Amino acid sequence: MLCAASRMPAQVSAADGGELASVSYAVPELLAGLWEGNDRLLYLPAGEKQPLSIVLKTFYGWYYDRAAEPSSSSQTAPRTINNTTKPSPESLTAQYRSLSVLYLPLFEGRTSGAWEMIIRYGKNQTAVVPVAVIGDKLYLDFAMRTRPDTQKTDGFWQRNAAASGITVDCPRLAENIWCFYTSGSSVYYVRYWKTDMEYEETDAVVQDGDVSLTVPKHVISAQNVYTCTLGRRTTVRSSDVQKRNKQDSDFTYDDTGLLCAAGPALMSRPQGADAASVDTLLKIVKTANSKKAPGPQPLFPPADVDWHYDIIRQIEAGNPIIQAVRERQREFARRLKAQLAEQELQ
Repeated sequence: MLCAASRMPAQVSAADGGELASVSYAVPELLAGLWEGNDRLLYLPAGEKQPLSIVLKTFYGWYYDRAAEPSSSSQTAPRTINNTTKPSPESLTAQYRSLSVLYLPLFEGRTSGAWEMIIRYGKNQTAVVPVAVIGDKLYLDFAMRTRPDTQKTDGFWQRNAAASGITVDCPRLAENIWCFYTSGSSVYYVRYWKTDMEYEETDAVVQDGDVSLTVPKHVISAQNVYTCTLGRRTTVRSSDVQKRNKQDSDFTYDDTGLLCAAGPALMSRPQGADAASVDTLLKIVKTANSKKAPGPQPLFPPADVDWHYDIIRQIEAGNPIIQAVRERQREFARRLKAQLAEQELQ
């Protein structure tokens, strides 16, 4: 699947017409280091232009595959080549754009932040993956309150296009974004879909009986334009709006009240590990791959069966074919016993 980071339209600017946040190879402090998820580990080195590392937990977590890593990791810990791990890992580099600068109001949370990871796959492929950090957890499905209301969490929250993951190959981005407007005890979800229209700083209206809410007609996510209305219309269709109770929403808010995540986290910091060192990642891989998976369960449960071997021997006594088989079995047992004894002497 070929994916390329589309160009930011010329009409798109920061929320108040300012310049876009610059792109940097330097990993943000809150993002740098080791992250662990259910199916992989991710390491983002603090240095600039350093390839990131992705370790896949294959075979139900019984084997850790070093799928992507810099060449220096292979020198530190030689790669184990087998049917899963290739001789040469994938080389992935990333740039970062701060979303807290791109969308006003600015926030500089000490334990939270949001960025766009522009990941380069090989020479010709790039993908934009929006990510957020709240505490010690990393999220792909998150929103930023770009239009605050009087209450701490009320106002318009712009959701970002959730990627299918931080993957070894190009991830998929969501075609639809469900941004939402929180007002009191209610949450209004508004569907935005990808469009090739030029970005306009125009408002649209969500009507719910006597309640009228104003939301942006266009939003930008992963360097794509999304719209909530058809053509030049400025009223959102009722079929593109869902109203829910705020208590039924699974949101995790940061300390600033300007960033929240929906659903479970993609990854978290490993407990009791030095998350800043790539040696910690290699040690985790070595420890995991030294474990052996238990043998398969027997097809039939063990049972206390009386085989009546005396009767079996009487039946086999007069059968030359069975006697020949038994002799081969005894010969095999003698050879195996001799080989084991020889190995013990060595």
